[in-house]
Amino acid sequence: LQRTTARMGLFYGLPLVATVFLVGVVGGHAVEQQQYFNAANQLQPLYPPVHQVTLQRRPHSPDEAWARVSAIRDAQQQPPPPPSRQPPHQLPQGEFEGSLKNWKDTQFFAHVFIGSPPQQFMMIFDTGSADIWVYSTDCLQDGCMLHEQFNHANSTTYAPDDRSLMIRYGSGSIEGYISSDIVQFGPLRMQQQFIEVTTVNGRAITKAKADGIVGLAFPSLSVDGIVPFFDTAWGQGLLRAPVFSFFMSNDPRQPGNLMFGGADAQFYEPPFTFVPLSSESYWQIQMEDLIVDGNRLGLCPQPTGCKVAVDTGTSLITGPREGIMTLLGSFDLDASCTDIFNFPNITFLIGGNRFDLTPEEYTIMYETPRGLHCVLGFMPLDVPPPRGPIWVLGDVFVRAFYTMFDRGNNRVGFARSRQKFSPKDLARDYKRRVDSGARRPGAGFGEDSFPSIPRQK
Repeated sequence: LQRTTARMGLFYGLPLVATVFLVGVVGGHAVEQQQYFNAANQLQPLYPPVHQVTLQRRPHSPDEAWARVSAIRDAQQQPPPPPSRQPPHQLPQGEFEGSLKNWKDTQFFAHVFIGSPPQQFMMIFDTGSADIWVYSTDCLQDGCMLHEQFNHANSTTYAPDDRSLMIRYGSGSIEGYISSDIVQFGPLRMQQQFIEVTTVNGRAITKAKADGIVGLAFPSLSVDGIVPFFDTAWGQGLLRAPVFSFFMSNDPRQPGNLMFGGADAQFYEPPFTFVPLSSESYWQIQMEDLIVDGNRLGLCPQPTGCKVAVDTGTSLITGPREGIMTLLGSFDLDASCTDIFNFPNITFLIGGNRFDLTPEEYTIMYETPRGLHCVLGFMPLDVPPPRGPIWVLGDVFVRAFYTMFDRGNNRVGFARSRQKFSPKDLARDYKRRVDSGARRPGAGFGEDSFPSIPRQK
């Protein structure tokens, strides 16, 4: 029994009799019948008796046997059906949506297919940049080969472009060339220009789990006049309305959602609060101030306020160093997470509206070899003029508020996210699991789990 169980190594948590049963039936390993019954019956009276039933084989004629073999062979030769990527409910024409995978609450990916036949990639949909790029098989660097790479030689719809380019980010750069091919997200499928990356510099880029980025910012941020993904879809008349909306889940067990052409009512609590854009580059709005425990911090100049970019490609909330240090100075965070339930809400005063984050929403818990640790979901980031100084509302904020990006009216809309799991209950459950030696599903990560997609300067 020990030899058989060790050979499988799959069902550690089951009782011994169940383990042997699963090994014998599921694993396909031969288990001596008499050994099985003897071992099981020795466990009496802990388990019910095991009864032996004789099985009789029904004989087949040669013609029947050959017909069964032929049917199995024919079935094996048929290609498997393509995976269904249809939304779980019927959508009006011109609305398209797909799932977002939550990777440890710090990065959110969606399946994107490029080429014919389609090659699959995990991409970040990023409202802080405007270009699409993916790692190319022409890149032989380790940083590229850690990811899925696009091989245009295997695509019958690939169209080359002679232009090469380089994009500089705050913590690195990428180099490559422009290509054109079929790009598909869910049922949204169209010919699209994108960048094949052949050289990458910067640990923050290569350490990200994504195979590439789909930029959703305005065309003014794109390189060499490449039409962004959203603009291509809207320009071809594929969308019902010039909007797209994000739902980011607060737990890896619940998929997020990205919809083009509308908003999915199952993921938010109405009503929406809309804020007009102050610039058509990033999705930029104005913020009057931050409020902690009822006190305004006076971080934004009056009457203009602070520039704020709503950015789905940044994990945390960032801001000018001076402002972030003032905000963090309001807290005495115990790294062991014992005090977070007593912290006050943080209120973002935007367009005369209050947007509250609870401590469970703006605190990130992560597991280290020394136990459970907590960090506030804020980070200093000084962006020089003319883009900055600017605050960035990243995934920490978007998880709390379902966000609609409305190009038709040049505005951003926020509504409370309809999460499957309460943030407070998640935090308490996670702390209990770690304190007891268990782990939260999808958790168990350290400081390198927080690489934000570097902003283009």
